[in-house]
Amino acid sequence: LLRGDEGDRWQGMCEAVIDLGGKVVQCSIDHDAGAQLDGLGGAIALTRYRID
Repeated sequence: LLRGDEGDRWQGMCEAVIDLGGKVVQCSIDHDAGAQLDGLGGAIALTRYRID
């Protein structure tokens, strides 16, 4: 999601990630990495699972 398009939905998603112990990183589309992310659709998730 691009933050400007659906602000409430983005905020809710970020809060859910943080509540579950995740980390949210935002980057500007004025930066190369942000422009690449925008080209991928505006959001990306890296998931990792702890192995005990």
